[in-house]
Amino acid sequence: MLTLDFEILDVFPALPYVTQSADNGCDCCRWLKGNLTSELDELLPAPGRSKEFRISITGQYCWGGGLEHSTPGPGLQALVITYQLYLLPSLTPMSDNGFTLAFAVEADTHGPLQSWLDLRVNESGYIMTPKTASWLRSQLDACRCPAQDDPGGFVPTRLIKVDCNPPRLVRTADLTAANGGTIVPKYSALSYCWGPPEASKLQLKSEVASLYQRTSGLLGIEMTPVLRDAIATTRALEIPYLWVDALCIVQDDALGWEFEA
Repeated sequence: MLTLDFEILDVFPALPYVTQSADNGCDCCRWLKGNLTSELDELLPAPGRSKEFRISITGQYCWGGGLEHSTPGPGLQALVITYQLYLLPSLTPMSDNGFTLAFAVEADTHGPLQSWLDLRVNESGYIMTPKTASWLRSQLDACRCPAQDDPGGFVPTRLIKVDCNPPRLVRTADLTAANGGTIVPKYSALSYCWGPPEASKLQLKSEVASLYQRTSGLLGIEMTPVLRDAIATTRALEIPYLWVDALCIVQDDALGWEFEA
């Protein structure tokens, strides 16, 4: 591990220092704020989220596969963020060693920097290997509960059927009617950011005029990389359906938006 010579002291959940830095244009702080907020919202019980904590944030680079589940190798593997929460006003730490977030450091292409740091190149297929997919399926099976199969639970109006080529939009009413309405379709859901207005315009969407076309098939050339990856991951996990808001909600149907969103 290569420890970075910095420490950020801030107050959670407001994170005023990190927020100001992000607002001033620091992409790293914007990324850090989003990840810390989502991570700590899951970590802290609901009653604890109304309290204020002092938070200390430090960082390390991981070289040579020093992390659990990392790929052995001599190069730069990950950026590891360690944060510790302290109760106010006593400054009592919430844990002995703090909490960590690990983010892989990869290169888009082969090149001088990639070679110098011996970075793994983010090539299609190397993450979702058969071994990884098998482990993820076992974890999903272990987490199943009866409520997931409750036919009275909420089911989206439309899903993307991915166990066919090309994938296509289908109505869930047709799926449940085929099995007597007793089986809830198994599906995954993509949670993502559309990005700034200029990027959101490029999203493949379902609108009233294009709805029939979406039920015929979604062509790979039309998809964003995020959508292609989501479909590939859902297939690897042997989940037959996928929910994506841009496609499964008719974007220019106000009543549909009110029901689905």
